[in-house]
Amino acid sequence: MVIRWRRDLVAWLFVCATALVVTGCHKDSVPGTSSSPSPSPSGSVNPSSSPIGGITTSTTLTLVGGGGSQTLSSSGLSGTLTYPSYTGATGATAEYVLTTNEPDLPALPPTGTPIVYGEFVVGSAITFAGDFGFSALTIPTSVFTLSSTNVVQETIYDGISGAQIGATVTGVLNGQSVTFGSPGTASFPATAFDTYYLVITYQ
Repeated sequence: MVIRWRRDLVAWLFVCATALVVTGCHKDSVPGTSSSPSPSPSGSVNPSSSPIGGITTSTTLTLVGGGGSQTLSSSGLSGTLTYPSYTGATGATAEYVLTTNEPDLPALPPTGTPIVYGEFVVGSAITFAGDFGFSALTIPTSVFTLSSTNVVQETIYDGISGAQIGATVTGVLNGQSVTFGSPGTASFPATAFDTYYLVITYQ
């Protein structure tokens, strides 16, 4: 019995010595133990380079035949949507959404990083005499801090066809506020319940 015990002890010591040489005494090589990999360092968000947010506000409005505007505001984010006169259903309604949450866009903006989005949905088929879009926008610093070197642009898309409507417009900065000119569309037939996306990007 003693001889057998010694033989087993010698065998056990030989196995341990071999394991030490192969693994360098790493604890993970010992049967019955395990370790989890060290977590990767968590990334940090820098508002000056990566906009953050989560603001959404919306309204349903009755369009004025001669044209008009609607301003939405929430948590320091403010956007004024302006639309021209239209022909078609009298008293047509529309839904206007202002958000920092990326929607399912039909196309990628031509340049820049998206930061704010607008959605415009008309409830009837109508024809606008010109183009619609943001005329003014205020972006809170909690979403993004603008600098004088930033180029902020607006691009509008048809949600069904994915086509761009008019030209991309570069805004005029004044602190955290931006004003936009017209995308240059002479007239535009809006499809009922199509979503038109107004995408604001920065460079």
